[in-house]
Amino acid sequence: GWGTGTSKSSYYKELRQEPYTPYKPYPAVPGKYGGPHASSGSKYGTPEYYLEQAEKDLKDGYYSNAESNFKYAGKLDTEAYKRIGNAAMEKKDFYYAEKYYAKAGMAGAELYTKLGDAALAGGDFSAAGKFYDKAGTPNDEAYRKIWEGTLAKGMWADAEKYGVLAGVPSGDVAKTIGEAALARGDLVTAEKYYTKAGLLDVDFYLAAAEAKVEKDQFPEAEAYLKKAAVSYTHLRAHETVLDLVCRLLL
Repeated sequence: GWGTGTSKSSYYKELRQEPYTPYKPYPAVPGKYGGPHASSGSKYGTPEYYLEQAEKDLKDGYYSNAESNFKYAGKLDTEAYKRIGNAAMEKKDFYYAEKYYAKAGMAGAELYTKLGDAALAGGDFSAAGKFYDKAGTPNDEAYRKIWEGTLAKGMWADAEKYGVLAGVPSGDVAKTIGEAALARGDLVTAEKYYTKAGLLDVDFYLAAAEAKVEKDQFPEAEAYLKKAAVSYTHLRAHETVLDLVCRLLL
């Protein structure tokens, strides 16, 4: 059973996480399968009917339905695919736009740069980065915007990748991500990137402990304080060795 009040169509809709797609009939044959008789005067099943449905689908973002209705109308051609791609672009459905532009025979660096620019303007930094990568043409300015956008959104892996592509030194990338993660309270990520930057020290552990105390997470705060104590001991031991070497050299 599908459960009370649950139909197969809505169940599959949830699985796909796509907008509900209303039933679209196959091209009607006059006098069969409920299709209109030639004398009825109805537009149902005619090319005009399917073109009207395609227009509605484009407006509502039902791209697959639009494709089917253009096909039923006998108008599924390069121009139809471009129109579906344009509709997807207007709704910021960039991956659908890519799909239908490709069906229209559009490809190459120019298309992917266009998609990247649109995704970047729409704040979809992950999509923008992927499209620029596909374009294969380095764009330092765009990569820097993606680096800044992904950093602001806490998309750490993308931030690391596009920070380096933007020409930011890897050490600075790691330090900046570590600081941003620490500010967000993402201490696991912060520790990871502070380690990469070579900045994992007493100050970091004390800041992490303070962040945990503010959230009343006292066992975690204690753990960071213990790490701070160990780090401080190591630092003092290191300084003692340096002092000894300096005295020997004098």
